[in-house]
Amino acid sequence: MDELREFVVSDEYVALRNVFLNNEETPQENTVYVAISREAMIFNRNDGKFSYRFLNFEENPEANGVITLWANYFEDDGVQRNSISYEPAAIGGSIYPHTKYSVTYLKSYTNSGSNTKVAKMNYRLSTAITNEDGTIEETIITDWGGTNEYVMDIETIESRIRA
Repeated sequence: MDELREFVVSDEYVALRNVFLNNEETPQENTVYVAISREAMIFNRNDGKFSYRFLNFEENPEANGVITLWANYFEDDGVQRNSISYEPAAIGGSIYPHTKYSVTYLKSYTNSGSNTKVAKMNYRLSTAITNEDGTIEETIITDWGGTNEYVMDIETIESRIRA
């Protein structure tokens, strides 16, 4: 997962993300969440032009893993977020439990010292595990890899969703 943390802020990732974020002309279909997988893709022909897209994990659960580039505008205090997700291959032929890791580089408040909130650029790691019954167990680590790394509790997560 450390590789994703480094990649999500690399010039290569930001340039690729910006192609989709800015809706630039490309043969790959432009969506907000751009799935990338080496196992399967779909080719389309519309009005004499060809385009393609890779299948996401829901469309191809037999994939050996799917990386999803996030091309959505989301700024924190004028700073564009960088996000990427990774869904590893199913284990033993069963897609459940299904794990999805998401890494985001953003400007957010982190705890520092005696619960003082400090706004700074930091990484967030979200791990979501979907079980066969549809329940989802999610863990979010803020300031991931930083000096104030901590695991958010469910009350904090829910309060930020409602805010």
